[in-house]
Amino acid sequence: KAEPKPTDSQPPETFEEVAVEKHFEFPAYKAADINALRNRFLPHDFKGMIKAILEIEAPLSEDLLLKRIVGCFGREKVTSAVQRDYEQQMYGYQRYGIIRRNGFLYLDNGKEVQFRGSGDIERDIKQIAPEELAAGMFEILNQNVTVDKTGLYRSLAAQCGIARVGRAINEAMDSALNVLNDRIVIVDEQISIK
Repeated sequence: KAEPKPTDSQPPETFEEVAVEKHFEFPAYKAADINALRNRFLPHDFKGMIKAILEIEAPLSEDLLLKRIVGCFGREKVTSAVQRDYEQQMYGYQRYGIIRRNGFLYLDNGKEVQFRGSGDIERDIKQIAPEELAAGMFEILNQNVTVDKTGLYRSLAAQCGIARVGRAINEAMDSALNVLNDRIVIVDEQISIK
């Protein structure tokens, strides 16, 4: 018995499987209630207030923090006088388990840094710690086998609420990628987990 011949109207059978892109969302950034904490801690325990903020928001950009607590210094804008007062108030911060590194504040509590997407407040890419961006990258890599560097940057930027990836975004993402150096492999702009 002869096999039926495929006709022009019958497409040849293919065995392609469409890869389904996994969509997931990172937890949203939660901001501390500065006014409530200010009423609870000030005027006597400035570092206690900062620690309470960090328990909700760490890692936190000192630049962003200062803009949000400028009222604690009786001002509306961050000036050199505000920065000087902040530095004086932060004296001895280590005793509170606070770590200051490269313009960011962390808590020395052993908690792993998690990436947070856009949420209560808008953060500029420079106000997101490289370790936080790296955690987001690693999670995206965990969800995929291999990711194109440009696609990874765009995907993470979108999670930050950023539509266009320019030079500043690329520089911040490159710094974050460097944090992952010992955990990833990069071959021809393709990134995968070791």
